[in-house]
Amino acid sequence: MKRWLILAALVIGISASASLAVYYLPTVSSSTDVVHFPVPPKPTGPVPKIVVEGEPKYEFGAKAQHVSFAKDWVVWNKGEADLRLAKQSTSCSCTAANFENGVSEITVKPNESTTIHLTFNTKEFSGDYYQRATISTTDPAQPSIELGAHGEVHPALIFTPPDKTIAFMTIPNDTDHRTKIAVSSPDKPGFKITKAVSSKPDLIEATVTSLTDEDRKQLKIKEGGYQVTVTVKHGMPLGPFRDELLLETDHPKQPESRLVVFGKVVGPVTLVPEHLSLPNVSAKAGGKGTVTLMVRGLRPTKFEVVKKPDAIEASVEPVDPAGKDGKYRLTVTVPPGTTPTTIDDIIVLKTDHPQAEVVKVPVTLYIGN
Repeated sequence: MKRWLILAALVIGISASASLAVYYLPTVSSSTDVVHFPVPPKPTGPVPKIVVEGEPKYEFGAKAQHVSFAKDWVVWNKGEADLRLAKQSTSCSCTAANFENGVSEITVKPNESTTIHLTFNTKEFSGDYYQRATISTTDPAQPSIELGAHGEVHPALIFTPPDKTIAFMTIPNDTDHRTKIAVSSPDKPGFKITKAVSSKPDLIEATVTSLTDEDRKQLKIKEGGYQVTVTVKHGMPLGPFRDELLLETDHPKQPESRLVVFGKVVGPVTLVPEHLSLPNVSAKAGGKGTVTLMVRGLRPTKFEVVKKPDAIEASVEPVDPAGKDGKYRLTVTVPPGTTPTTIDDIIVLKTDHPQAEVVKVPVTLYIGN
């Protein structure tokens, strides 16, 4: 028994020693590129003195996204002892610092200089930009210095309004409707718009003119820029629309831009409800729904169904058989025995009204077992 107690005590002692040994092992940094000079003792003799030519913060003004640029700083040693410099850190991966000959640490003799080269990339930054590199030194008065670049970063092309959408909201179909956007470039103000065309050029037209001095003043644009006038012509089909405007430019960073043109066209025919929804239709029994078509001015109008989902039937009849109240009823029927499905589509009606040749009726039907 005594022998076992002695053996147990030895195991516990060895384990404790191992734990202490592991606990006091020194930590090892995985980085080999960054040098941190030890804190020097209070100097008793000659010391180096670092002097940077010019401002440590480079003000570059404005640049586009995805642009690389560089800046050199000349650094002098105005002290009486050798000055050692080393790369310490950068604020992001978009910034790199290099010494002459590509070394990571350099020594500058008294009254001599070296060049520190920094490269930057604007990447996807937008707005205020400041990126920097920190350099370690052996100057006891300045253990580190910061060199960086500051300015504004923008997309190659700036749109006003900025969201690349052209909204017409609700517009009547019997007149033309216009809205304007501005396009400018901070880094290439003399760029040209070479093409402006919509996905429906016969109904949505775009014209390009140069911004006036007053326009630039209001928009805070220093120079250049264009005004793009978008016109939705009368005769646009009734109902919601969502189309595209293509702009082609000679800007190397953004040769093409696509903007969304959307809104809703209303005319002499009003739909009640505007969207027919039948959420619970039995495939076995079928179902039915109606939309009232009201014609402004009580004008007698003929309606013809020219497009509909295959699974349903659709017909239009006057509410008043004489057709004098300007009201018509669109009846949508799901025949009994229809295969269960979901329909999210439109019914297209052709009319003889001069200001409403086409009427679109959105329909959503859920046909279950």
